[in-house]
Amino acid sequence: MDMETDEQQKARMELYNALLEGLSDIEAGRVIPAEEAIKMFMEKYPELNIEE
Repeated sequence: MDMETDEQQKARMELYNALLEGLSDIEAGRVIPAEEAIKMFMEKYPELNIEE
């Protein structure tokens, strides 16, 4: 396996793990409404606010 393939496989596993973590959060009820998440994001990172 060459280095690029190894890096791609590692990135794919990280993605799968993040997706599994998200599904676990949903199942456990660790969620908030999208509008609230967007508001929190915009308050934390005002320099990225593109709605102005």
